[in-house]
Amino acid sequence: DVRSVALGAEHVLVVTRTGLALAWGGNSCGQLGTGDEKPRGWPTSLHLLGAVRCASAACGPRCSAVITLDERLWTWGEHQPASAPALLHTSWVNRHGATDCGLHA
Repeated sequence: DVRSVALGAEHVLVVTRTGLALAWGGNSCGQLGTGDEKPRGWPTSLHLLGAVRCASAACGPRCSAVITLDERLWTWGEHQPASAPALLHTSWVNRHGATDCGLHA
C-alpha cells in the first residue's frame, strides 16, 4: 500500500503505509538517497534512513525529501546536504537556523 508518491525529472520516491521509503530511476546527483550516484531500475529501500518511519515524500528535479512520522525533514540530492538522507535542520543548508521554526515549540 502506498501512502505518498513524488516524481522528479528522472526518479520516483514512494512512501508505503508502513513508513518505508523506496526510490528508483536516475541518480546523477544522489537523488535516490542510496549514498551513491548509480541509477536503479527497480524500487530500492532507503536503508540509510535506518528505522525512521516516513509520512510523505517530495521531489525536485534532482533532489528528494521525506517528512517522517515524528515531523522531521530529511533531504538528499542536488543542492542538498548529501547524496544520502540527512536531517535538514542540522545540516550546512540550515546554517542560519531558517528551518528551526516550530522545532522548539
